[in-house]
Amino acid sequence: MDLDEMLTAPPDVAAWQLADAELLRLIPELSLRMRQLEALRVRLMHQVDQRCVAEQVGASSPATGSPARPP
Repeated sequence: MDLDEMLTAPPDVAAWQLADAELLRLIPELSLRMRQLEALRVRLMHQVDQRCVAEQVGASSPATGSPARPP
C-alpha cells in the first residue's frame, strides 16, 4: 500500500499488518509530506493575513475561515 492510499482513509490503515521494511519506508515519506504540507499552509496563511481575507469574509479566525458566530 502506498502513502497516498493510506492518506485517503487513515482510520482504515491496519498498521499492524505492514511489514517492517514498509514501515521503515513510509515513515520518512510521511514526514516529508507533512513538512511540505505545513510549508504550503504557512504560505497560504501568509497570503490570508496580507490580504486581510479573514476580516473581509467575517471569519472568526484566519485558520478556520469560518464566519464569526453572533454572541
